[in-house]
Amino acid sequence: MSETGMVFSSRTSDDRFIAAAGSPRSALFAALKCLTQHKSLYFGMDANIGSDIREIPLLGLPVPLGQGAAYLAYEARCPVVWYAMVRNGDSFAPSFSEGPERTGKETFGEYADRFFQFAKTSIEGTFTGNPDNIVLKSYWLGRFARAGSRREPA
Repeated sequence: MSETGMVFSSRTSDDRFIAAAGSPRSALFAALKCLTQHKSLYFGMDANIGSDIREIPLLGLPVPLGQGAAYLAYEARCPVVWYAMVRNGDSFAPSFSEGPERTGKETFGEYADRFFQFAKTSIEGTFTGNPDNIVLKSYWLGRFARAGSRREPA
């Protein structure tokens, strides 16, 4: 495990990456261990890994998202941050938004509702904000295409 933190990955595994491809549950356990050791974990809240999936409406389409990031943040009581790279003149700069933190005796369901509202706002902001900052990878094209194909005709 890296001295400073790990990256949760769907495929790659080494001393800097936790791979979820083989066993999502084992990967979540490794990620929780990383967080309880007060290390950073870079985890896409939009990951669609594992069997515990929540469908949320994104730009009017039902898109499934894994609940792993919400579970980790809830159990480890760690802060959540949405980060992106945005254009700043002729260069790029990081942009950070603080997400929800678990409060008092909040249940996982209550926290997950707030977490996924934050995820929805953050993801939609990426696609509806400044067009210079939109990075439309094939990943999201596929997600929206699959969601659109399941949509009921109007």
